[in-house]
Amino acid sequence: MDLWKIGVRVEANEDGLVSKEEIEGCILAVMEGNRCKEIKSNAETLKNLVKETIEDGGSSSRNIDEFVDELKN
Repeated sequence: MDLWKIGVRVEANEDGLVSKEEIEGCILAVMEGNRCKEIKSNAETLKNLVKETIEDGGSSSRNIDEFVDELKN
């Protein structure tokens, strides 16, 4: 939520409990609120970054290949 800006933080009350109104407000914020477009855009960006890293030649793919090569030696 803080780093990628792809969600909202649920706030507990003074008793440490989360009310149904708080949860409803968070759901509405993600689904319809002012931040909805920003959250969706950031989630799409993150999805694309992850896809790039796991594709052949991506950083995760290369790291796994290097790890396997190291184990073989």
